[in-house]
Amino acid sequence: MKKLCTLVCCCLLLSNFSQAQTPILTDAGNLEPGNSMNIHTVDIADGETLNQGPSGADIIWDFSDVAVGTSQAASTLVPGQTPHGDEFPDADVAVYFQNEGGLQTSSASVAYMYYSTENSFISTDGIANTVGVVINYSDPKEHLLYPFTYGSATGPDDFSAVFDVSGTAVSEIGTVSASADGYGTLLLPEGLSYEGVLRLRITENYEQSADGFVFATIQTETYAWYHPCFSFPLLTVSTEVVNPGSVNPVTGQYAFFTQVEGSIAACMSVGISDAGDFSLSTYPNPIVNIANINYQIDRYSDVQLNVFNSVGQLVYNKQNAAQTAGNHSTQIDFNNYSTGMYIIELIVNDQRDIHKVIKQ
Repeated sequence: MKKLCTLVCCCLLLSNFSQAQTPILTDAGNLEPGNSMNIHTVDIADGETLNQGPSGADIIWDFSDVAVGTSQAASTLVPGQTPHGDEFPDADVAVYFQNEGGLQTSSASVAYMYYSTENSFISTDGIANTVGVVINYSDPKEHLLYPFTYGSATGPDDFSAVFDVSGTAVSEIGTVSASADGYGTLLLPEGLSYEGVLRLRITENYEQSADGFVFATIQTETYAWYHPCFSFPLLTVSTEVVNPGSVNPVTGQYAFFTQVEGSIAACMSVGISDAGDFSLSTYPNPIVNIANINYQIDRYSDVQLNVFNSVGQLVYNKQNAAQTAGNHSTQIDFNNYSTGMYIIELIVNDQRDIHKVIKQ
């Protein structure tokens, strides 16, 4: 079986800066039981589609004004804690969508998704929908191959399953391919902002048959945004075409975004850093009026705080000589700054930490 790769990268590039190290998706972001998140569907009006935005480097994808539909809690579990865990002996984590109607896609309502995680990759072992149909991939969809970086592509990866629908054995066989076509900052409703995300374009081509008769040919194109801290998409926009090329093809689109909690959210709030003995956090992001800056240093240090605009001009500077070890906080007034992207830089002795922020 061929491995389906997934990449996560980001950079902070300004003419006045050296390039920050690009994050790479590794097994440190693997799904684990015990995580909680909220899943929000995006309302897409009949006859309309949600544009996935441009590809490329250092992109700002702004979905902050999309219409939010239903919301539900979701959690990651040990598969044995789910009703269908015995059917997925190789899976070590399951994602449970807690609404009675599950997670609505173009063609199904998903209650559980099952994954196997290894040091080098994650595979999708199968799904269970809300009406009792369980799809167990005898040849799983292998993806999120580690390590992965921007510009890579892989596939097609073969997958297959046979499952029961009202007493009829349905066969599903197909291929999946993926490429990482962009990285940057993702802006979502609810004030959510994620830096250093990588966008994947994932295509699937498969057919479903029963008793040797192919009753559906399906093509999907999915754009999914990932962060190195968490191997579950922060935003998914998926378009499905059933029986393309026929007289009456059927097209559907769905989208949802993820709001993470706990340690995963804390991980995502940390900026790209080459600092070894201090930490920086900034909020909110995007910024409307005031930016709150918190940092922690572990010894008596000289501290400098800078803000640069998108063309590398220094627009704010504050120096605090010889601060004591511990937690420190300050605020920066952005009211007189124009909208756009800014870099907040904290220098402690000879080390620095930088965060990219958006002024609305």
